[in-house]
Amino acid sequence: MKRALIATLHALRNCLDRDEAVYMGAQLPALLRGFYYEGVASWPPHHSYKPKFVSRPHPRQRSP
Repeated sequence: MKRALIATLHALRNCLDRDEAVYMGAQLPALLRGFYYEGVASWPPHHSYKPKFVSRPHPRQRSP
């Protein structure tokens, strides 16, 4: 369950631009904030991947 939470936080973080990601991280409790920022070496340039994250299908919703 921990890996699923971390994967979700990282996917969300990677889909936000830098300012939005920092704002989102500031809203999280300390433990979740640590998971959220885990592995961040540098921030990407200002751009957003929100449509990609929102439109990504859930693995169980994919057709066989």
